[in-house]
Amino acid sequence: MLLEFTINLSSSPDKLKRIILDYEKLPMFLPDQLKKIEIIKKDEQEVVTEETFLFSTIFKKTIQQKSSHKILSDEHFHTDIIEGITKDSTLDIFFVSIDTGTKLTIKANLKLGFKYKIFQPIIKKYYKMILTGILYKINNKALDRI
Repeated sequence: MLLEFTINLSSSPDKLKRIILDYEKLPMFLPDQLKKIEIIKKDEQEVVTEETFLFSTIFKKTIQQKSSHKILSDEHFHTDIIEGITKDSTLDIFFVSIDTGTKLTIKANLKLGFKYKIFQPIIKKYYKMILTGILYKINNKALDRI
């Protein structure tokens, strides 16, 4: 499932990148679902994290996954999901400096395990809305509004 969108934010690319790269603090931007991010490996080429999500729909389900994060350039961050129900999914974030701040483009190739395919329409429907909300919170943090 390919998903892509662009959003313009008023913060500079450098401020946004600093917050996004502070992995262990990212749960503060999605506290009801993203419970914890732990760095399990870090070197000059890659950071590997383990994320714990809590989904509360009809029943509560805790899901863990591992992700590999790489900075491919000043303008391009790349993430591979290496374990979990979205294994083999990828996420690319592109930062472009504009007069009013930053143009951020998100490209995701989401892959769901067979027994989770039923959630694909829900994920597709809410993906942009949830990420947009998170990005506005990150933008406000970069502007020291929260």
